[in-house]
Amino acid sequence: MGTEKGVPSPETDSARDAKMAEILEKMRVLLTGEQPQAAPRAPEPPKPTPVAEPPKPCAPAAVNDRDQFPHTVADRLMAGQSPVQVYREYRGMTRESLARTAGINLETLAALEAGFDMIVLRKIAEALKIDVRRLL
Repeated sequence: MGTEKGVPSPETDSARDAKMAEILEKMRVLLTGEQPQAAPRAPEPPKPTPVAEPPKPCAPAAVNDRDQFPHTVADRLMAGQSPVQVYREYRGMTRESLARTAGINLETLAALEAGFDMIVLRKIAEALKIDVRRLL
């Protein structure tokens, strides 16, 4: 008993399918110009996302008397330090820049950090963008 005429054997079908796949791959490469496909490889593990540095602390402008300030500011004020100096340093300002922004001379500011004068204190509060009561 043999195979009937016109009915291929299973070995012949699989060999023919493999040959056909090979021919189709060669045609695809010729038509597209792509390189033959290599065996699929495992995907690369995702690279870790770099962690952004936390933003540096900044001194946001106070809009009204209800604005919140860090505990360090409150601690320094409660310790009796000059409010003008504490808020100036919190805002990251030098004496020179605060005096220039407030429109007063440097000697007046230095004296204010030791004591205070209400008119000048108001100018400083405006320059620091805080309520004058915070400086008292």
